[in-house]
Amino acid sequence: MVWFLARMSEMITFITALSSVIPPDLNRGSLTYRVWVGRDRVESGVDLSESGGHIPEVQVWDTANKLNGQYYGNKKVKSNEQFNADFSLFRTSQIANIWLLTRSSYGARTDGICMATFSWQASDNIPPSASANSGVLPGDMLYLCGYPWNYSGHTVKGLGIRCGWLDADNTAPGSAYFININAGVMGQESIHTYKGKNLCGLGVGVAADGRIRKRAIEGDIAAHKKAFGNRARVHKSLSAIALCDSPTSWGSSFYSIDEGVFCDMSTKTKYKICNANSTTPCASYEQTLKRDGSRKIVIQNPGVRSFARPMEFVAEYFTITDLNGTVIDDGTGL
Repeated sequence: MVWFLARMSEMITFITALSSVIPPDLNRGSLTYRVWVGRDRVESGVDLSESGGHIPEVQVWDTANKLNGQYYGNKKVKSNEQFNADFSLFRTSQIANIWLLTRSSYGARTDGICMATFSWQASDNIPPSASANSGVLPGDMLYLCGYPWNYSGHTVKGLGIRCGWLDADNTAPGSAYFININAGVMGQESIHTYKGKNLCGLGVGVAADGRIRKRAIEGDIAAHKKAFGNRARVHKSLSAIALCDSPTSWGSSFYSIDEGVFCDMSTKTKYKICNANSTTPCASYEQTLKRDGSRKIVIQNPGVRSFARPMEFVAEYFTITDLNGTVIDDGTGL
């Protein structure tokens, strides 16, 4: 009995000491994820309203692997419309006003959706980091984990946002995996957080009941469907032609030297890359980066003066609202 009381005293002392290092307002803050699909505006004279698609399936987890909420992506977003699904989360830990975010799993029920940006801010307006860049680029994280954003990995803009492309019906070629993002320290520091670490979870997924399961790296499709149902799979090697042909894909225009094509994503038009024998309209590009970091793509029509087309980025994006639904960060700063 004396031994038991002594152990209890030690335990109480430990708990008291632990409590002293936890901020007293640990669970007072909250934030809301707002997942948007579709944009309705004009940039550089280019109409970006034709960016309809399906909102992705979203699951939000806290740092204790507890499922906070989920939305199954079956809402079709028409052109010039927007749709959003909200998830309210509560702070699980905080260090010097830097939030340690949850794990989030993204999926979709249609092919070719570009997961581009993920931006957020606390509802009490505490910035997640000292950096003005308060957000994470899942596509960049995939890239840092070794997965090119498409087959060629080349965008028109050399510093453009990379994407994680989803395959819902398992028809696209390439190896598949889930995006499981453990966001860690948010903000610009996240790039360094992920570098050199295998956090993209090849062979890891979330089952329909919310449990995290492992599967064979080879990706047995039958086993995948049994474990995960119709969950989307993400391909690390989706061809430029497949992306350009997908009716639900959008993102940066890109080119593939291997496939010999350039895809103008604003019109979903494929052009062959020019060579000395070209007799039809073709695409040429300048390898030298311009001052703004972009590559110049010129569509050439033999015998006709060439012209440059503006290549704009159109993608799914994330915003964060306060508990009243007011948008406090629309992700445009990324």
